[in-house]
This record gives sequence, structure tokens and C-alpha cells, in this order.
Amino acid sequence: MNSIISFVNFVRGNMSKSYSTPILILAIFFISIYQSSSYADNNIPLSLSDPIIKSASELDYPPFALVLDNGSADGFSVDLLKAVVTTMGRKINFKVGPWHKIKQQLIDGELDVLPLVAYSEERNKLLDFTAPFMRLHGTVFVRKGDNSIFRVSDLKGKEVLVMQGDNAHEYAVQNQLTDKLILTDNYEQAMQLLSSGKHDAVLMLQLVGFQLLNKLKITNVVSIHSHQETNIRPGSRPLSGYEQKFCFAVHEGDKELLSLLNEGLAIVIANGSYNELYDKWFGPILPQPRVSWKQILKYLFFILVPLLFLAAAMGIWYLRREVASKTNYLQEEIRERKQTEKTLHDSENKFRTLFDVAAIPLCYVNNKGVILDFNLKFTEVFGYTKSDVPTLEEWWVLAYPDPKYRKWVIKTWETAVEKAQKENTDIQSVEYRVTCKNGDLRDIIISGSTFQEYFLATFIDLTELKQAEERFEKFFTLISDLFCIADINGYFRLINPAAEQILGYTQEELLQRPYMNFVHPDDREKTEKVIHEQLQQGKKVINFSNRYVCKDGSVKWLEWTFHPMPNQGVTYAVGRDCTQRRDMEASLKASELWMRSIYNALEEAVLVVSPQRELISVNKATKKIFGYTEKEIHDQSTSILHVDQDHFVEFGKKIEDAFGQGKSAEFEFRAKRKNGEIFQSEHTVSMLKDEAGNPLGIVSVIRDISKRKQAEIILEETLADLEKSNAELEQFAYVASHDLQEPLRAVIGFLQLLQSKYKNQLDEKGRHYIERVVKAGHRMQSLISDLLKVSRVNTLNTSFEPTDLTKVLEEVLEHMQSTITEENGVVTYSRLPTLMVDKSQIQGLFQNLIVNALKYNEALKPTIEIGYEDKGHECRFFVKDNGIGISKEFRDKIFMIFQRLHPRKDYSGSGIGLALCKKIVERHRGNIWVESESGKGSIFYFTLPQGEK
Repeated sequence: MNSIISFVNFVRGNMSKSYSTPILILAIFFISIYQSSSYADNNIPLSLSDPIIKSASELDYPPFALVLDNGSADGFSVDLLKAVVTTMGRKINFKVGPWHKIKQQLIDGELDVLPLVAYSEERNKLLDFTAPFMRLHGTVFVRKGDNSIFRVSDLKGKEVLVMQGDNAHEYAVQNQLTDKLILTDNYEQAMQLLSSGKHDAVLMLQLVGFQLLNKLKITNVVSIHSHQETNIRPGSRPLSGYEQKFCFAVHEGDKELLSLLNEGLAIVIANGSYNELYDKWFGPILPQPRVSWKQILKYLFFILVPLLFLAAAMGIWYLRREVASKTNYLQEEIRERKQTEKTLHDSENKFRTLFDVAAIPLCYVNNKGVILDFNLKFTEVFGYTKSDVPTLEEWWVLAYPDPKYRKWVIKTWETAVEKAQKENTDIQSVEYRVTCKNGDLRDIIISGSTFQEYFLATFIDLTELKQAEERFEKFFTLISDLFCIADINGYFRLINPAAEQILGYTQEELLQRPYMNFVHPDDREKTEKVIHEQLQQGKKVINFSNRYVCKDGSVKWLEWTFHPMPNQGVTYAVGRDCTQRRDMEASLKASELWMRSIYNALEEAVLVVSPQRELISVNKATKKIFGYTEKEIHDQSTSILHVDQDHFVEFGKKIEDAFGQGKSAEFEFRAKRKNGEIFQSEHTVSMLKDEAGNPLGIVSVIRDISKRKQAEIILEETLADLEKSNAELEQFAYVASHDLQEPLRAVIGFLQLLQSKYKNQLDEKGRHYIERVVKAGHRMQSLISDLLKVSRVNTLNTSFEPTDLTKVLEEVLEHMQSTITEENGVVTYSRLPTLMVDKSQIQGLFQNLIVNALKYNEALKPTIEIGYEDKGHECRFFVKDNGIGISKEFRDKIFMIFQRLHPRKDYSGSGIGLALCKKIVERHRGNIWVESESGKGSIFYFTLPQGEK
């Protein structure tokens, strides 16, 4: 039975209006006969133990939906649904409420059925509809005397009242009748607003509008259509303009209830209950149609012809009664048989046409497995012809080539057919993977209906739908932005995985709570304002930003694009995490403020000029230095900052020359203050360019260097005096050291002579004194020699030359080979660079460091490692040993002249070696330091610059 009803709906949707109505009436009549015979043949009692059906009716939609004084629902659609449900042996309860709320409750599954829902393509996506039981014509109501609206097209730009969620609302939105729709909860409110002079028109059903005008006793509102409906049955001829076909609507997917209502509707129409209710509710209010001359002649024909025929029959009845009685009987029987054959033939032709042009594949198979027929859509989808699959056996093999899968398909199908035949129901729908003739695989839902000797199989192709679902699912899952669908109740209906990544909540948490709970409390008011003032009015919103509180307590900014769908009661939204961008904007703003503060805090005067040499801005220091305000400079040009015009022109040429060479211009010039004072200044001019190299402006920085110039003069004089003093001091140190050598040598020589000649004449104490004096003299000679070396480091006129430091080190090691061998030492080194140095001084540097590493070492095998690191602008050398080390507090002291860390009896030396190393490194513009710990060896570092001096 369900398949027949589905087939009737298919015919209604695919045939023209001129043929669909007769076929629909014939189909409903057939359904009623089939249903009656089913109950009679099977003697199935009506069950009253099934769950009570939940329904609801609108507040005020006369005469279809009314609310009685006791609050109960009444009206034509309510009575009709009660009659249908009662006919099918079920019970039903009604409640009342606003249309948009009860419609949403049906969509959400809180209600089972609504008695009066206008069919539309959009609603068909959310609900399932029965066959239509009524057709109503829409019209436009205006105030009397309004000459600006004569047709629907005149509504453009007008304020049109419609009931929220009504089909008229959807019709106005889809056809873009106007951009000024005014939504009301019911049409009674809309009529009262129009009658009171507010807004321009009401778009609604004509019949309901006339009823409301009578009820509210409104006389200043009229319809723009002069012709009034006289027949609203589903098969009646429609008027011009938009129309609504009313059906029962059930929750999407409730096929069992839909089938029950379709069967009950067919029975109610067939047994006359529909006409009784129709006459009860519409008889008193619908105007009687005018009777035309054609109809009068038709009625007279049907009255006079039978009378004439009766008179003729009575005239010959007595003459031919006995002879013709048998003949008449036989002729009547033949006529009836021919009429029956013709009716069956016509019905078969109609059915054949419908079968061939059906939008889905159909196939007839008898109980022996022979495929009797299939339609054109079958070949179009699968590619097989009748010669390819004459029986089910060939179909099984070709459509399901995998033996294992084919076995499952056959078993599943035969079980479903057997169950349908046994229980007298439709064949259960099952999804199969079918192989087409060209090798393509298609996902098909196969179901059907069984008859006595054959069954009809129906095929619904899900391939494109599944591919589209997969593409959407992939996009929905992979998109990094938050994508959601929100309903009018304030909940997310659907949300993608990106929401979990952005906000931290699971999808279940986001769907279970109102989305406003996640909005930052400070942003809820502006969010609700956008919802009420724009989204609920059907307006698209772009670049709306608000803050959301994440699960971890952090706050993120989301930038939204909203696309409301009022006819569906939902809003599609995409939110992008713009937190980082907002933070960057705030940071840039702070940075700009910070730069502006620095700009004005600079002591130098800064002028920013456009590429056309027009002044853009100056900082505060400009007025402080020159005395002019920004306006004064802007009005008189920057020439007022120069001594005279010639100086200004020369200044401009210098800038142009520097820019022509791609450089900044830096030079000194004489500037003039507002009070006429001339001072020396330093000027730096730079060109600002964008990434493409196009000039953006010129920045000029001016420094008052008059005090610096005075200081430079004083400094030059001081440096000259200092250089002269240093030269005299170095000369004195050299001369003093050199002159001390002669008397010291004489003293040591005479003491040694005294020791050799009078050795036997002196006692032991005398000889000891002489030895101590001689040793002290030698130490004095060593100190003077070292002091002479230190003083000559900066006075020698030796030049810096490119020198291979590896060869220098190898020469030092060769010279010290005997000392290294005596100390049982090992020296390793890596390849050293070639630098501009004083070779002899670098030899002394390496020698002193190696001597120290051997001297201050108590290891059985002293080890010394020498290498370097290239630091770009300089080379850093190291001399690493495994000696006794140096305590942290003595690291700087060891580089001071004559500073010793150990007694002379423990370690010999004058205390000048490392001071000499420091002097040599500093002459080469380098640094020297040590890293060491007591008992853990030492690493001496020194740096030498790369490049020419």
C-alpha cells in the first residue's frame, strides 16, 4: 500500500496540472477500494491500543484552524485529521500554539503530525507530506482607496505584512517581492495593523482573509482580486497568482504514519466524509458559483433526453416486450463487457505511460524469476537492456560479479520478498552496491511491492548523493574555520571539528548548551542585538566580531559571517579565529604609540616630507631647536631653517646627489633659529621606500652640534697634549731602562770578580752574601729587560703584514722544542688563519702563553692545545692546558704588570709575561682573558680582528 501512495505522489509531482488531478482522484479511489478489500479479506480489526498521535493547531487561521473558548482546537483541518485517524483505528490529541513554534516542534520530533501544512520544496526537505486535500488561492489585501497596488509586482519596495513561517512568507522571500517584509505571529494581528493605517499590504490566502475581515468587522480593507474562490477542493481549477496545496505533514522519516494517513485520507474521500466536512465548514462561507448557459443546456440535456427515451420506450414496450427482452439482456451484457475492457485498456495505457516515464528505475519480475519488463530509466542508470538480463539469474551475475557478495544479496533479497508476501507489506528497503554495464559501481536502495504472481522492484540511486555527502563531509571536517548551523532556539544544530580545536569544547558540549553561554559576557548584548535586528529579519551579516570563552578559560576573538534562512528556521555561520590578528593590531597600535612617543622624545629635530617635498609632520624637538611651530614651517617651507636662499638651494642639490647614488645624505650645515641665531648642525636625510622600491617620503634628522663642536676643539687640544705626554713617558721609560743596564752590569761584574779573586779569603757568610747580591742583580736585569719590552710594544715602528699564523706557531714550537721535551710536554694545534699582524709580537704572544702553560703545570705529561674559531669580523684563539688552574678571584690580576700569584721559590719569573701578552693583543685591537678553575687547567682566549688595519 505504501508503494501505491508513493507512486501517486510521484505522479502528482511529475505530470502537468491538466492531467494530474484526474489521475490523483482515480489513484485515491483505487487506494480506498484496495484498503476496503484488505480489511474485508483479511478481517483485520482496528487497533485502539496503538500510541496516541500528538498533533497541534494554529491559534487563528479560520475556518481551517480555530481555538474554542475552552482552549481546544477546532476547524476544518482539525476535523478532517480526526476523521482520518479515527478511520484508521487510532487516537489523536491536539494542542494549540503559534504556527512557527508548532512547525519547529514537528521538525524536532516533539509532534507527530500537523493538520494543515502547505507543501513547498523547501519544507519537503524537512518534513514528509501526504497527498494534498485542498488547494487555496493567495491574494493581496490593501486599504480601500490605495491605488498604488493592483498586482503582486506592485509590492516592490512596499511594507508587506506576512505571518512568520507561513507559506506566504516563504513565497515572498523566494520571489523577492519586497525587501520590507513585516513579520507577525498571526494574520489577525496583520489585518488589524493594515486597517489601522500601518504598512501597505497583507499577503495571505484569500479565503482566510475574508473570514478574518468578517470576524474583526474590518471594512476598510479589500482584496486586489475581484474574483472570489468558489471551490477549494484539490482538483479544482486554480486562480491566477500563487496557490497553496494543503496536506498533512509528519516528522521527516516517519513513513509508517505517512502511509497510515494517506490510506485514511483515501477512505475518507471515498466514503463521503470529506464532502460532509467540506460542506460543514465551507458551505456557509463560499459564494455559490454562477450557472452559465452552457451548464443550463447540459442539465436540460440530461433531463430531456432520458424523458424522450423513456416516452419512446413506453410506446414500443407493448409491441416488443416478449421478443426483445432476451435480446436487450444480451446487448446490455455485451455493452458492459466492452466498456469494462475499454476502461481496463485505458487504465493500462495510462499506467504504461507512467511506468515508462517514471523518474526512478522500475522492474517487473514474475514468481519464476523472469524479468517481464523494466522502464527507460532502468537502462539509463544501469546500462543493461532486456536482452542482457532476461531473468534474475543473469541480473545476479552481471550486477553482482563478486560471488561472495552476490550470495549475500540473493539471500537478503529473497528473504525480504518472502517476508513481504507473507505479511502482505512492501519489500523492505536495503542498500546494495550494483555494478553497471560499463563497470561503474552505484549505491542503490532497492525495495518494491509484491503481487500474486509477480513483484515490482523500485531502485533509488544514491551514488551522486553519497558523493556529494562525502565531499561536504570532507570539506566540513577539514575546514580550519568554525562552521556551524544554529537554530532559532539559540542552540548549535550542527558544528564541525574545527570548533573543538578553536574553543577546546567537545562537539557534544557545544551542542548541548545554548551558544550564548560560550559568548564572553561583555559581548552578549551586542551579539543578541545582531540576532534580533538583522538575522531574524533575514539580513546577511558579514565581519561581525565577538569574543568566546574557551574551555581552558582563555578568550578568543571570532570573526563571523552569518547567512540566515528564515524559511528553515536556521542560520548558517562561519567563524574565523582572528585572535592573533587582533593581538597584532593591538600590538601595532601600541607600537605606533610607542614610536610616536619616541619620535617626540628625540632630542634631534625630525621632519617628514612627502616625495613632492611637502611637509607632513615635525616632532616636538624641532620647535625646541629652531623655535618655529609646525604650522609656521608648513606655511613658509623649510627654507626658513637655513641661513639664506642660496644655502637652501645648495642644500637641496646635495640631497638630490646623494639620492641619485642610492645613499642617504649626511653633512653639516649652518642653520638659523627663529630668533636669528646661527648655529652649526648635522643633517641626515633618508629616503623611505616601499617593498617595490617606490619612494614614500623623506625623513630629515637635524642635530644641534654647536656644543659638540666646542667639545671637539677642546678634545683635540687635550689629545694633542696627551699624545705628547705619552710619547715623552715612553721615551723616558725606554731611556731609563736602557741607562739602568750599564751601572747594573758594572755592579754585577765587580761582584763576580770579587767572588772569584777573594773566594778563599771570605768566610761562608761572606760568600753567601755575594751570591745573593749577584742573583738579585740578575733579577734586576731581567726586570729591566722585560720592562723595556713592555715599553717598546707601542713604540716599535714595525708594520702589520699578512702573516700565516700556523707558520708563526710552528717557528715558536721549533725554538722551544728543548724546553717542551724537558717538561715532557705535548703541544697540539689546528690550522690557523692568515691575518694582518706584527709577526715578532705574535711570536712573543704564543711563546709567553706556552711557557706559562708548561711552568704552571704539575701533571706528569703537560698537554697544550692551540686552535681558533672564525667569528666573522674577528678570530678567537685559545691556548688550553691541563695545569694547576687559576682561582676566579685572580683572573684579572694575572694580566697586571709585576703581579705574581705564587712565591718565587715555587715558580720563577718576573710577573711581566701575561702583561706583555695583554699589551700585544691590545695593540692589535683585540682582547685577552682566561677561563679557569683551581686544579682544573686553564684556557687563555685572545681575539685578533680580520681585514686590513
